[in-house]
Amino acid sequence: EVGINDPACCSDEIETLEREIGDRVAERWTSAMIALVGLLRYAKCVLFTAATPRPMDTKVDVDDDDDDDDAEPPSPPPDFRCPISLDLMRDPVVSASGQTYDRESITRWFGSGKSTCPKTGQVLANLELVPNKALKNLISRWCRENGVAMESSEPSKPEPAPVVTANKAALEAARMTASFLVKKLSVSFSPAAANRVVHEIRQLARSGNDTRAFIGEAGAVPLLVPLLHSDDTATQLNAVTALLNLSILDANKKRIMHAEGAVEAICHAMGSGATWRAKENAAATVLSLASVHSYRRRLGRNPRVVERVVHLVRTGPSSTKKDAIAALLCLSGERENVGKLVEAGAAEAALSAISEEETAVAVLASLAKRGGAEAIVNIDGAVVRLVAELRRGTEWSRECAAAALVLLCRRVGAAVVAQVMSVSGVEWAIWELMATGTERARRKAASLGRACRRWAAAEQTAEYPATSDVTTTAITAS
Repeated sequence: EVGINDPACCSDEIETLEREIGDRVAERWTSAMIALVGLLRYAKCVLFTAATPRPMDTKVDVDDDDDDDDAEPPSPPPDFRCPISLDLMRDPVVSASGQTYDRESITRWFGSGKSTCPKTGQVLANLELVPNKALKNLISRWCRENGVAMESSEPSKPEPAPVVTANKAALEAARMTASFLVKKLSVSFSPAAANRVVHEIRQLARSGNDTRAFIGEAGAVPLLVPLLHSDDTATQLNAVTALLNLSILDANKKRIMHAEGAVEAICHAMGSGATWRAKENAAATVLSLASVHSYRRRLGRNPRVVERVVHLVRTGPSSTKKDAIAALLCLSGERENVGKLVEAGAAEAALSAISEEETAVAVLASLAKRGGAEAIVNIDGAVVRLVAELRRGTEWSRECAAAALVLLCRRVGAAVVAQVMSVSGVEWAIWELMATGTERARRKAASLGRACRRWAAAEQTAEYPATSDVTTTAITAS
């Protein structure tokens, strides 16, 4: 008698084992514990037939008002914050410079074309990232002690603590579990039964890339796609989140992009999702898929994808807006996408979010770089907002604002420089960034300063023409 008599007890035991594995409670038993987790997962599905998820696992934000925001969470220690986002690091990784960042933030940094260390400014020898497991264990412990969720919803890029590793017994158990669940889903005719199975697939897909591969190989993707149109709120959320978790694996990205109706279903979830969480995870799925160059083009050519992402940037709550802006940044990295993004109002949407999300400034810089400069300049107050961000933004947003302003000055010309110079305190902001910013920020600030000085010199020359010019004019007149 082991005391596991229902699915809740089984889930609790799995969570306890995973926590102990992550904390390295008994390293000599780690291999056996990993195998036991795999066995428990399989037993849970087979013995309890994908039981009804517990309320805490299916929390659905029907009112979409983020009611929990009233409770102020404890402030994490400075060493647990990412130097880029200043948020708690969910998946700390070490860059080639030896500095630690949150994987999502540093990946976004590299994805925008930068190859320097955000903190030190040095050029990195490579862009490899090494998980900082010791720090992650400390952060996990702090989160548990303070009642803070280690992951905000589901991981879009970062992976959870790997409980399924290269352990033969665990891998075989994961394969059997994936196969069992997918077969169960294929014959689940009632919405309640389908929801139970999809929830188990969603949870299993968080366990590591090997498990994601098994689920994809078993044929889960074509079965999950239609459920994004489900009228059942929980089923739709579980299905879109399962696809998000599966999409972390490149092979599954291909399966999703080639599944009939998958892109349209993701668009439906972004536009008509029953909850903001479903819309948010659909946008995060677009972000994940768009990390592959060819898929980025295909998604950017789809007007519905672009329109839905832009709409979420405009109307979504903070967490949804964050994923939508990140997807927008990824899509804007392809030049041929920029025209459709501009037509859909991406520049206006990014500008409206500039005070809430630093990534919005990076979107404007990316659009300006690839043909959207005129559209940005034509937005009333755009230049003034960028200068304001140059003065008061975060380290990364100030760098992106400087880059955007330099691009606008180069692409559009003196009219933009005049707007920049008309903003009070801009010279001080440029000088401060040159003194305190990252290496790239200092370069961009210097370029912006040179453009401003040239414009000022040209204005002075026009106002006070040289003596020779005056003499020539006088001689001509006489």
